[in-house]
Amino acid sequence: MTEFSQGPVLWQALAAILIFAVAYVCILIEKWERMYTALGGALLMVILGIVPLHKALTSYANWTVVLYLVSLYVISSLFQK
Repeated sequence: MTEFSQGPVLWQALAAILIFAVAYVCILIEKWERMYTALGGALLMVILGIVPLHKALTSYANWTVVLYLVSLYVISSLFQK
């Protein structure tokens, strides 16, 4: 699989566009929940090698926001009890 520094290959660009279009349509028609559709598309991009796993976890994931949301859910579940 190629890294981003070498530039994407044509099949990777076409696959990324196809994954985006399918996910977009699935979100519009509400076939599955939006979260599962988005996670499935992201997982497919990593499995196909379009987005390298290391870059997905270090550069593209905003861990500050993820940690903030998790802490909000934890706090709200504690107050709910």
